[in-house]
Amino acid sequence: MLINHETHTECQVICVILAGGQAIRMEGKNKALQQYKGKPLYYYVYEAIKGMQLPVKINVNKDHDMFESNQMDTFSDHLCFTDCGPLSGIATGLSMHQEECSHILFSPCDTPLVSSAVFEQLLKASKKEPLTTFYIETSSGVQPLHVIMPVAVLGCLMNFLKNKQYKVMRFYKEIAAKSILWEDETLFKNINYLDELT
Repeated sequence: MLINHETHTECQVICVILAGGQAIRMEGKNKALQQYKGKPLYYYVYEAIKGMQLPVKINVNKDHDMFESNQMDTFSDHLCFTDCGPLSGIATGLSMHQEECSHILFSPCDTPLVSSAVFEQLLKASKKEPLTTFYIETSSGVQPLHVIMPVAVLGCLMNFLKNKQYKVMRFYKEIAAKSILWEDETLFKNINYLDELT
């Protein structure tokens, strides 16, 4: 679905929480479901997103029943996009939902401190420049999975993956994605190991 300023007067956005990784550093446990201060890790991201009153889905590849018991709408990586790292969930999300929306706002499941203000800023930038992909950057580096994309980039992404390229920032360079500088980098603390859950 092509996006241009003449056919879209506003962004039609859904949100996708990325939770389909292998979690090798977490001994293969389903990272998103691990308890962090009394709640599953993914639920903090969900709470930060849901205030925007947008549809929320979660990309998972196992334990669907555990998410669905919490009324989460789940989907798995498409077979043609497996083993592509984080781009697996992004490509599947764009492919599955391209008829439902103009943009998808993605967030990883492992940043429990993230604020709704981050997502609101991404959405605001996308409304001003709907043809552009926007991601977050802090003084210590990029946060490439906190990103909003027009679904029209799907064709570019599929060609990128066909060439066995899986690095997120390399793809962003190809599509001229823009960063949004965020001063408070503590919001993007990643939980990658079991001992970080305590």
